Amino acid sequence: MNKSLSDYDIINQFINYYYYSINNKEFINLDNIIRDYTEFNYNDIKIKGKNIINFFTKNNIEYEIINYKFTDFTNRRTNIIVFGNITSNSIKKKFVDSIVFNQGKKNVFWIQSSILTILSDS
Repeated sequence: MNKSLSDYDIINQFINYYYYSINNKEFINLDNIIRDYTEFNYNDIKIKGKNIINFFTKNNIEYEIINYKFTDFTNRRTNIIVFGNITSNSIKKKFVDSIVFNQGKKNVFWIQSSILTILSDS
């Protein structure tokens, strides 16, 4: 990702890259955006670091993104909220994913935390 892009372009690239990688089981792509201290909360189950990738590998999750909103990058951080449908083990439900997304050095981005909440049946 390139910081000379607008905030919208950076977030759009991230959303496409992150969810595409999960949907297509290309988990190696997540290594550069999930750090050892990244926290993931899925329906009150807290997972850290590379265990997040193990979670996606075991649970056969697929996302369908409907919409997302975000705040401006402030102090190299932005908050993103993603709305959509999630399918896990052939069961489709609505979800909201709240992500804290950081920028470190030039063109280095990662997920600080993600709170994935399942809302209801679709």
